[in-house]
Amino acid sequence: MNEAQIVLHNHPLSRAREASGLVLLNSVWLWGAGEFARMPQAPAALVQATDPLSIGLARASQCPVATPDLASALRQDTLVVIDSLHKPAQRLDLDAWRRGLEALERDWFAPLPRHCDAVASIPCASPRRVIAARWSSPTAAATAGSSGASPTPSMHC
Repeated sequence: MNEAQIVLHNHPLSRAREASGLVLLNSVWLWGAGEFARMPQAPAALVQATDPLSIGLARASQCPVATPDLASALRQDTLVVIDSLHKPAQRLDLDAWRRGLEALERDWFAPLPRHCDAVASIPCASPRRVIAARWSSPTAAATAGSSGASPTPSMHC
């Protein structure tokens, strides 16, 4: 939003308005929920997340939502969005980020080898990349697939 305000403030139209004694154009007001041209398709039978974007997209695709839990995630086709490192990274809090990473290792990644019989592959990516890859339109997904690049890397046991 700050960037938009700076761009609008410095825009020639805004400068001309200021020179004419008119009010400057210096803000953007995003309002309303909008509408999907086509409803998003759920990437899995269940989405486990705590961030509002993932939860909103899951609900829009009529997909059940739960909080992240490894045991239940392994029982069915599940997209898990873990954003516990996001806020410490934003705040440049290295100690909290490191503790969060240790918790991810302890609670999510270390237990996986015990469950390898039930898990063929586990997509691993940042929440934004997963959301972009998984909730994209079928056309975008086909285009990404035709490039030979996988939208999300996989970790195999």
